[in-house]
Amino acid sequence: MELETIEEVLDVAIAAEELAAATYRSLAEWATHDDLRSLLSDMAAQEKAHRRALERVREGDLTLFTKEAPPVEVLWAPCTAPNVGPLSSPATALLAAIDSERQAFQLYANLARATDDPGLTTLLDALAREEASHWHDLVTAYNQILESEDLQIQDGQPATTSSEDSSSHTR
Repeated sequence: MELETIEEVLDVAIAAEELAAATYRSLAEWATHDDLRSLLSDMAAQEKAHRRALERVREGDLTLFTKEAPPVEVLWAPCTAPNVGPLSSPATALLAAIDSERQAFQLYANLARATDDPGLTTLLDALAREEASHWHDLVTAYNQILESEDLQIQDGQPATTSSEDSSSHTR
């Protein structure tokens, strides 16, 4: 993908944020565990807020560029994104979301390295930082699920919150 103007980058980024928000809303609808549903709903709201921030950038508001992001070298993602559906476990849903944020980060970071336009580089770096922040939040949530005795991490049945089911959990 070759983007040459800030307008083109903003168009692609806004469309990506809209798609991400819709994806997180769908995942939240499928989630059977309240904490996961809440996290995914929050991610949808963040993506919607990012779309609005990008629209403000288009209007000249550059506050998006002042945000910090976690160091990417401490983040990880699955080798391949799992398929997600209504019977996906919370862990599977989060793995798919982690991979999505990783891909978005890589897209913006690669585009930033490929352009010679300093304005585009600044915009793309800011977008990459936003995606790295989401990536970090999702990795943290996934790690919490692995540490939890209350969440099922295998696919095939809706997640349970019963302590009697905790013996069947895998880590």
